[in-house]
Amino acid sequence: MIKIKKNGFTLPEVLITLAIVGSLAALVLPGLIKDTQTRAMIALLQGTVVHLNDAVQTEFSRSGAKNIKDTLMWTNQKDFFAKSFDVAVNCDAKTNTPCLGSAYKNINAGSYSIGYKTPTLLKNGVSIDMVPGSDNNANDNILVIIDLNGGKDPNIVGVDVFHIWIMGKSDPDKGVRLGDVRGTLKDPDPDDPDGVEASSVTNSQLQTSCKSGDPSACYLLLERSGFDPKYLDNTY
Repeated sequence: MIKIKKNGFTLPEVLITLAIVGSLAALVLPGLIKDTQTRAMIALLQGTVVHLNDAVQTEFSRSGAKNIKDTLMWTNQKDFFAKSFDVAVNCDAKTNTPCLGSAYKNINAGSYSIGYKTPTLLKNGVSIDMVPGSDNNANDNILVIIDLNGGKDPNIVGVDVFHIWIMGKSDPDKGVRLGDVRGTLKDPDPDDPDGVEASSVTNSQLQTSCKSGDPSACYLLLERSGFDPKYLDNTY
């Protein structure tokens, strides 16, 4: 009689294999999930900035303004957001609203004061605000505060909290136009007082500033990196 040998795994072998696979999954999955979440945050940030840029250019076209102080971005931010975005809630910076987190911090675990003025919560969950003239210089730039999670965690500078700027003056020598929406720095050095180019600031310096709680440095570095999810860890 011919005996047929059946190949297969024993129960102990199967259990050992499952244990190994489970251990590897426990090590790998959190990193994959975090990376996916980071990429989703960055995509949401990019989409918000693109939408904002389109809205700013539309406002200049609609108003015919030649000066940023003659636009709704300067005179009535709530009206600007209502005309340009899908608004869920208009918030008050002095009260506990969906726009604001209970506490903000930086990547180094220090506390951070976000500086909202008239925050607006969009229907996609992004909280956005504009602070005209916050750079205290003759260019009349407008600070834009973006919290990608609104009042929800993590509320960390460089993770879901960023600052960008609407430029208040054209400077052909620096390739800047009135109404440009871009990453920049506030007074990075005496030779570049409006922070448009920040050419003397290295990426390493931006990483240090971002981790210490500078939302403008975070966005500028992210922009320079080509929106790399690992922008705070990689060397550029």
